[in-house]
Amino acid sequence: MRWRQLFLPLLVAFLLRFSALGWDGWYHQHPDERFLVMVAEKLAFPKSVGEALDPYRTPLNPQNGEFSFFVYGAVFPTVNYTVARLVGMAHYTGLLKTGRALSALFDCLALALVALLVTRLTCPSYWGCGSRGFGLSWGFWCKTPALAPSMPSGFWP
Repeated sequence: MRWRQLFLPLLVAFLLRFSALGWDGWYHQHPDERFLVMVAEKLAFPKSVGEALDPYRTPLNPQNGEFSFFVYGAVFPTVNYTVARLVGMAHYTGLLKTGRALSALFDCLALALVALLVTRLTCPSYWGCGSRGFGLSWGFWCKTPALAPSMPSGFWP
């Protein structure tokens, strides 16, 4: 009984999130996404432990390169660059594809974590009640854009 009741909502969220990774035909239409890809493309792995530990010299710090105004944080570009290097896609379009896949994966993991927390907080026996309260949790609606009632508000004049 444990995760069976959560399987269908999580599967639907996974399918919705991964169904249109190439929503723009891979033309880099989103400006923030384009900027993060440009930053990740300029990263490199440090050549020594000393270089890796020095934030002013490490090539994994976006502010050490061309992007001194970078304010997003270095974790996502670094993870994206590392994964892209591991799968042989450390080029401009490849970084976009791995970045979108990682973003979708982390969204689904966040949804599973919210489901686990809601289940834990709303059910005293922990596994006894399955997904009670899951459909009413804010995380389900936040992380599933197709179902979010507030989506049209972004286009309101």
